[in-house]
Amino acid sequence: MLLLVLMMGIIGCKEDDLVWNLPKDNPLDGNTTGQVTPPGAPVVTTASASNVSLSSADLEGNITDLGDGPVTQHGHCWSTATNPTVSNSKTTLGPASATGTYSSSLTGLSNGTTYYVRAYATNTYGTSYGGSLTITTHFNPIADFNTSATNVLVWETVYFLDLSQYSPTNWSWIAAGATPDTSSQQNPTFQYNAIGKFDVQLTASNQYGSDTELKSEYISVEYCEYFTGGFNDWANNGWSTTSSLNVPDGNGLYAWGGNSSTPITFTLTKTFTNVPSGASISFWYYVYSPSGDLSIKLDSVNIWSATGSSGSSNETVALPQGGNLNIVFESILIGTQTVYLDNICIVP
Repeated sequence: MLLLVLMMGIIGCKEDDLVWNLPKDNPLDGNTTGQVTPPGAPVVTTASASNVSLSSADLEGNITDLGDGPVTQHGHCWSTATNPTVSNSKTTLGPASATGTYSSSLTGLSNGTTYYVRAYATNTYGTSYGGSLTITTHFNPIADFNTSATNVLVWETVYFLDLSQYSPTNWSWIAAGATPDTSSQQNPTFQYNAIGKFDVQLTASNQYGSDTELKSEYISVEYCEYFTGGFNDWANNGWSTTSSLNVPDGNGLYAWGGNSSTPITFTLTKTFTNVPSGASISFWYYVYSPSGDLSIKLDSVNIWSATGSSGSSNETVALPQGGNLNIVFESILIGTQTVYLDNICIVP
C-alpha cells in the first residue's frame, strides 16, 4: 500500500516540479544554486561578456543540448541580485533549432552598476540556466567645479578648481566675459575685463562619456575706482574733469569754489562700455557746505542729486539703462564750498 501511494504521488507531479536540493558543486547544476536542470530541458552555458559600456553590454551563451523537446525561447537574463531568472530583465531571441553559441545585447543598464547575468533556454520540459556572470557598467564623469572668488573687480583673474568625479581625462571650459573665454586645462585661470554677471560651464569627459555643469551668473564682476595717488591715477583709467581745482586729499578727490564769487562747475566724467541692464553706481561723497550740491548725469540726463545739505554718505543709484554710458558727476561750487568723491563702483 505504501509503495502504491508513493507511485501515485510521483505520477501526480509535473516535470517542472522535479527539483532536488543537491550540493552546490553538483556538475549537473549550471547555476550553482543547488537546483538541478529539469529532466528533458535544454543544457546552456553562460560564455562571456564584452563591450561593457555605460548602459549596455554584449553577452555570449551556448546551447550544448536541445533537450527532449524544441527550444522555444532562449537568451540572457539579468538582475542586480544574484541568480537572475526569466522573471527578471531578459533578452528573447526566440526558438533555437540547433546547438551552438548565441549573442545578446543588454541595453538600458544603469551607469556604474553591478549586474548578475545568466544564459537561459526554455523548452516544453522547463527552463535551464547557465552559470552566473558578473558585469559592472562604466562611469562617465560627473562634472563639477568651484572657485574661492565669485565677486571680483574688473581686470582681476579667477582660478577655477575642477571637482569632477570618476576620472575625467579631458576638460572644456567656457567662461563668458573672460579673456580668453575658453580653456582645455583642468584648473584654468580666467581674467575678467567687463562688468557683469557671467556664466561658467565645464564639460568633463573620458573614454566612456561626458557630463556638463553650467553655473549661471556664477561670477559677478564690478568696476571700482578708489582714491590712492590723486587724480592722475584716475585719469590713467579713463576719468576726465573740466576743472583744474581737483586736489588730492586723504578723504578722496575733492574740488572747491576757490573763494570765487562766481560759480565754478566741477565735473568728473567716464564712459563705460557694455554696462549690463539692471546695474547700479555706488559711491562715497561729502559736501562741505549746507548750500553745496552734487548730481549724477547719465548722457546729460540727471538721475540723482543732493542739494542743500552738508555731510557724508555712501549712496547707491540704479542706472536706468545698460549699454555704453557716459557718467558725469557734477557740482556747482562757489566761495569755500567743497565736495569730496571716492569709492566709485559700477555694480551689476
